[in-house]
Amino acid sequence: MKILSTLLYITFILMVVTGCSEPAQHDHIHTESESDHNHTEEIQSDHDHTSEVDDNDDHNHAPIETEHNHAEEAEHDHEDSELNQDHTSEGDEHDDYDEAGLITTDSNWEELIGLQTAPVERRSLDRTLTIPGQIIADPDRKAVISPFIEASVNCVFVRDGDVVERGTVLACLTSPELGIKRAEYDKATAELKIEQQQFRRKQELVQEKIISEKSFEEAQLKMRVAEVNFNFAKSSLQALGISAKDIDDPPTEHSDAVGSTLHITAPIAGIVTSRNASIGQKVDAGSDLFEIIDMNTVWLEAELFEKDLDRVKERQIIKLSNFNSNQAELEGRIFHIGNKVDPLKRTVHVLAKIANEDHKLKPGMFTTARIVIERTKDTMVVPESAILEDAGVKFVFVKEPEDYHRHNVETGVADGKFIEVTKGLELGDQVVIQGGYQLKSQARMSTVDPHAGHVH
Repeated sequence: MKILSTLLYITFILMVVTGCSEPAQHDHIHTESESDHNHTEEIQSDHDHTSEVDDNDDHNHAPIETEHNHAEEAEHDHEDSELNQDHTSEGDEHDDYDEAGLITTDSNWEELIGLQTAPVERRSLDRTLTIPGQIIADPDRKAVISPFIEASVNCVFVRDGDVVERGTVLACLTSPELGIKRAEYDKATAELKIEQQQFRRKQELVQEKIISEKSFEEAQLKMRVAEVNFNFAKSSLQALGISAKDIDDPPTEHSDAVGSTLHITAPIAGIVTSRNASIGQKVDAGSDLFEIIDMNTVWLEAELFEKDLDRVKERQIIKLSNFNSNQAELEGRIFHIGNKVDPLKRTVHVLAKIANEDHKLKPGMFTTARIVIERTKDTMVVPESAILEDAGVKFVFVKEPEDYHRHNVETGVADGKFIEVTKGLELGDQVVIQGGYQLKSQARMSTVDPHAGHVH
């Protein structure tokens, strides 16, 4: 019996250790245990041995769990190895760009996009303050021409845009009122001549004592009255804009009504910027018929923010970029800074005179002006068109022997055409100033990382 019990114990231990759960073995053990039911007491008598076996059974499970943990760790190590391999591959691609990072092009494509380069150079640069403004006519070089009397337009000799000199006849008017005033002038002129003759004759008679002193004094008084009437008539014609020449020699051309003809002339030299006169038109005193502006000098009317008042003074240079990029900037000087701040906009009125000999600036134009605050010398610069930006990073494309490479840069002062480069380039580097956006697009479409770049 002991031998049978011992065999049962050994079988049980083997089942536990090997994890054996075959139904056949289980049935076999179960059959043997039933066939030896009579020996149950002996099996139970060795119950203490069974407890020891249970203890050994718990101890024998540990190696199985350890093997399971090793399998999991091996699986994780395999996954980590694959991830590290992928990451290394990506890093290698990025490193390849950092090492080369070139954008390859061909001459046909460069010609198609009009690609251009310019060298990094040194030059003086102005630190400026940018303000918005509007071009206006110089009030001292602007004239609005109106008749001073009711009239009708007989003929017009100029059009918008015509250049005229001072004294140029702009239009011919006819005015009945002018005819009446001219008749009064002619009458006063004739009366004055008569009284002057009477005065001279009586002056001779009184000297010969042929007439009395009283008669001479009366003649003298009449002559003074005639002079007053003459001067009044002449002043009335001058007040209507009649020139001294036309007063004594009335124009006979352009109208049959000689005494009623009025010529409108240009009071200044300049360009006719407005014409409101048409043939046959009835006009009143004060009607604006023409506007003439001398464009050689214009004013810039700008708004300076209150916070910038301490940086701007009269006589400072102010620059406007010419609308023709092939020509130099236009310069002027500030001659007036307002004495009060606009309560809503918090700005101060600023006026500057700008030389405008080419007449590129027109009254009414809106523009951006730059007040020169400081001038720097020997500064490394590139054209502003070379600077591109991506995700807040400024960069340029530099022409290499056969390709183009992105260089991240840091910038400083800008004057509207050139910008200071404080980091990222070297003197003489050829930077792309036209076609940079196309290069940027090509970089994005290629395998090149668009965010990578060299920094010197």
